[in-house]
Amino acid sequence: MTHGQKVNLSYFMLVCVLVSFTAGFALFWSSGREARTAAALALALGLIGVAAMMISESLYSSDPLIPETCFEWLYNLQYVAIITLSFVVGHLLARALRAATALRRAISMRNSAKRT
Repeated sequence: MTHGQKVNLSYFMLVCVLVSFTAGFALFWSSGREARTAAALALALGLIGVAAMMISESLYSSDPLIPETCFEWLYNLQYVAIITLSFVVGHLLARALRAATALRRAISMRNSAKRT
């Protein structure tokens, strides 16, 4: 693997993290789904994303669709984990921000009620 390929894989991994993080954040912010639903969606997104990457790579390089070595399986499972965890972290951050905003609003309303 050349240096250019390593850099491209690093950018690809960063894009996977950012896209799934943003999707998890948006899922909670727009619909308020609970954490179990987000985790199930995250796992499904990870599995579908890796399956799509495997199909794309197989069509592009004419390699077998199913990974042949333990390293290839580990590599694919690593991407599933990265996508899943990024989605869940985005969801949890949105949940924490929503709770902090609600708490701040409640404190502000309580303080303004005390002043009057």
